[in-house]
Amino acid sequence: MTDPRRITLLTRLRPKDDANKFCEKADLSNEESVKQFFVIRLLRELGYEDKEILTDKSLSEIDIARGRIRESYRPDYAVSIDQKARWIIDAKTTQEKVDDWRYQAAGYALSLNQSFTGEDPCKYIAITNGFAMKVWQWNEIDPILNLEFADFQDDSSVYRHLYGLLNADSVRKGWEQVPPVPKPAEFRLTKPSVEEAKKIFKSCHDLIWKSEKMNPQRAFFEFVKIMFVKLWKDKLLHEDGDVSVLLENDFPIPQDKVTFSTRWIDILSQQGVENPFEQVHFRKLTEILSEEVAQGTKKPIFDQGERIALQPGTVRQVVSRLERYDMFGIDEDLNGRLFETFLSATMRGQALGQYFTPRSVTKLMTKLADPRANRTQIDRIIDACCGSGGFLIEALTDMRNEIRMNTSLSPQEATQLNERVANDALFGIDAGQDPPLARIARINMYLHGDGGSRIYATDALDKALETTIGESPVSETEELRGLIHRHAGFDIALTNPPFSMDYSRSLPNEERILDQYDLSEYGYEQTSQGRETLSSRVMFMERYYDLLKPGGRLLTVIDDSTLGTKRYDFARQFIRERFIVRAIISLPGDAFQRVGARAKTSILYLVKRAPGETTQPDIFMAESSYIGLDDVPPKTPRSKADEARRLAEQESSEIIENFQKFLLGERGPWLVPSARIDDRLDVKNCLPRSDSENVANEWISSGYEVVSLGEIVEEIRTSTLSPRDFPEEEFTFLRVRYDGMAEEGETRLGREITYREVQRATAGDIVVSNIAMAHGAACVFPSDLSHTLLSAEFTIMRITDDRFSPWYLWAFLRSPEVRARILSEATGISRHRVSWEFLKDIPIPLLSNEVQTLITTQYSDAEFAVREAERLRSAADAELYGNLNLENEWALRRLRAAKPPK
Repeated sequence: MTDPRRITLLTRLRPKDDANKFCEKADLSNEESVKQFFVIRLLRELGYEDKEILTDKSLSEIDIARGRIRESYRPDYAVSIDQKARWIIDAKTTQEKVDDWRYQAAGYALSLNQSFTGEDPCKYIAITNGFAMKVWQWNEIDPILNLEFADFQDDSSVYRHLYGLLNADSVRKGWEQVPPVPKPAEFRLTKPSVEEAKKIFKSCHDLIWKSEKMNPQRAFFEFVKIMFVKLWKDKLLHEDGDVSVLLENDFPIPQDKVTFSTRWIDILSQQGVENPFEQVHFRKLTEILSEEVAQGTKKPIFDQGERIALQPGTVRQVVSRLERYDMFGIDEDLNGRLFETFLSATMRGQALGQYFTPRSVTKLMTKLADPRANRTQIDRIIDACCGSGGFLIEALTDMRNEIRMNTSLSPQEATQLNERVANDALFGIDAGQDPPLARIARINMYLHGDGGSRIYATDALDKALETTIGESPVSETEELRGLIHRHAGFDIALTNPPFSMDYSRSLPNEERILDQYDLSEYGYEQTSQGRETLSSRVMFMERYYDLLKPGGRLLTVIDDSTLGTKRYDFARQFIRERFIVRAIISLPGDAFQRVGARAKTSILYLVKRAPGETTQPDIFMAESSYIGLDDVPPKTPRSKADEARRLAEQESSEIIENFQKFLLGERGPWLVPSARIDDRLDVKNCLPRSDSENVANEWISSGYEVVSLGEIVEEIRTSTLSPRDFPEEEFTFLRVRYDGMAEEGETRLGREITYREVQRATAGDIVVSNIAMAHGAACVFPSDLSHTLLSAEFTIMRITDDRFSPWYLWAFLRSPEVRARILSEATGISRHRVSWEFLKDIPIPLLSNEVQTLITTQYSDAEFAVREAERLRSAADAELYGNLNLENEWALRRLRAAKPPK
């Protein structure tokens, strides 16, 4: 059954219980009112002319036998065609049971039919008390149609059956041409899993694209209209007491109850309705939504007079893919993320990044924010770059769960709290126009169960809120401005701002916005005008500072370059000055790969400082390996998708549990002293390594002598020539692969070389790539490459302590231990730059001469074997190709011309 504490928009999207298309229940009291307000209107709707409707005054009384008792009877109405009564209908008071009076109508029909030989012109009888109506074949005991008061609606399949059976056109043509009433059948609905839903949505998208040739965004909006109807109709099934019991126990339900079906579409199409789904279902839905907008309680999500811009056949095929699934009340991870699921199943590349944040990231951030909804506190939450509304939906879910679990609340209190959360606690802003992201978020919130009335289309970075977006009404922006000014600020900001958008003074409107920001001049003394450009991700830090109340919580996804590189020193200083840094959680490098973003990111949890508050307490930090990797491609095997989700949920639970311990003052490996964030804020640099994790302590305990790298090698800097002095001469550079092998790199003319400095190494030197050492790019320089040059992006080291073998040091520097140390210190994101100043301090244990000799032999033999294998393969290729001319000009030209894109 539907939770009575959860009142949603879909709850409101139902036909009125006290009215159908003919009358209101209040109109019906006695038999006369049933005739005037219901039966006559029904007969008019069925298309009969006055002369075809015979009233009781023009009908003869007939003696009807009931056992031994006989009584005089005539029905209230008979429908007469060609001087023959074709069917009769009798009205009763609202308190009478229609089954009790079937015998009268059946007896009357028998008498009428006995006057004719070889035919039964009066084929059907009907009894109604206004609240219920049954139709029988005159000589059958069981009714063929059973209608309740609410069934008399255009979108009711059982009403359409009645119409198809008894409408005037059909009866005038003769009973043999009347479409038979289908025998009542059953319909089974099942709840899809997340992975099943993704496949269904992708199938719907592919169908729309192929049939209508629409781009993904437009196809998406058309699908949304159909899906909105689907959720609405499934909601109504769950509110039908008899049906809901069957659904909850996974039993089939009466087929006539399911109007979101191809069967329902076919029945109406046979009756002449050109586009049943749009003309009946979608039109009714938009009418109800329009009433909400007219009352001022909701904002529009569909335009006035909007239609489904798909061919009826396409709509029917989409319905066929959805009709067997129960979409209402499914796992909120799917229901609330309908758009993200659909888009992730149908779109690729960076465009997807603007739509959603990986599910596990959103859930973790919301749990850390801990939004409150109870008698004493309802947090006000904002996402000023809300995209499709994922953070707001997650917050809505958490707050509703708190209300749901609070058994001390009466149903009325719970309903009021849910209304306040949906209508006054969740605020979203987005400036996206193609597609219109604010509209997407509004629809998404409505589908999930409300909250869409506080979604605004404007540029949140414009502090004056004067930017007009598309066709968004100015009144909505004014409303937002007034709400922000009237309230004391938001309690929580949950957000994932765009990383790659810059505001520039070269554009007048953007210059106006930049002038509103302290950060445009913060720590900047080059010009009095301030910075020429400013990244939106940095600007949002200041914007949320303005929007939050003192003590307000900001949880944002942020790229690690902002947390760690010198370029953003000023932004980190601003953060430390205006906020308390509560927590930082490092996300995997591939957390946003699914949406086409390659940035290494973290979750940053800040608290707005109160006036006069200057102390920075200890910080919680954690590293995650699985969070964000749960949004897998649709074709991922079910077992792998489940495992990815399980690992992400497990890791999130561990982080939340440890964070709770941190808040209670418990010390653990997550605790970072405040002094550690005086410069950088990235977790890899700030999170200290515990003594138990430091393998160097094990070396010392095991009796190894440990020295620093700088004590046993010297850095070599050689610059023997300038390629620019030899403009037409060719120079070949060294390439060091991630597997530790060295080879010839690119060859350039001297005039094409831009390096100010080049270097040469000597055989046996250890050569390290300053920007790729973290990936293992180091080699023992081989003698056969002595002709190659090295750029300044390499560090050349020469051993000065003969107790250490070059191959031992090479292998040691490429080990996971050293590469992890490099990652901890590197300031780059994709390029983890390392310097001699860091390398020289790496601790090196001294292994015995015997062990080093063995290692040297094995590594040098392995390198020789690799090189020899490559030489032998090249020689074999040359022999084969040369004998058979396999490397001919036609083959090479065809391979070049037909080369696929990278």
